Amino acid sequence: MYTIHHSKKLTNLSPVKYKLINLFINFCVNKLKIHTDFNVYLTDKNDNLGFNMTLACYNPNTHDIFCRTDSRFFYDVCRSIAHELVHLKQNQNNEIDWEKFTDVGGDIENEANFMAGILCKEFTYENNCRWIYKL
Repeated sequence: MYTIHHSKKLTNLSPVKYKLINLFINFCVNKLKIHTDFNVYLTDKNDNLGFNMTLACYNPNTHDIFCRTDSRFFYDVCRSIAHELVHLKQNQNNEIDWEKFTDVGGDIENEANFMAGILCKEFTYENNCRWIYKL
């Protein structure tokens, strides 16, 4: 259903963090009922992606999710991934008019913002891993 790829330039992605990201993505996929195949690319600020990216983005044509993990709190990385997974779900449900999409405000972006927060909190509570905030 999904594959995680990571940049060879990443130095902050320990095996524990990588495993947690995989568990978190699986959690989100189940909660959001995503059935679309996709890739997640964990990147470094020095990766040449061929496009400008802030901290994360979703490509609606390929269903690829890109997320920078360098120099960020782990929980923030999870929140960014969840945000982009919500956009994947919205796209899966044909809820987004990509020609009118804006990444600042609006119903689609606001839903991705608040759902990402909910998914992160639910993950920590359901997996009894409040220690994740310290990673």
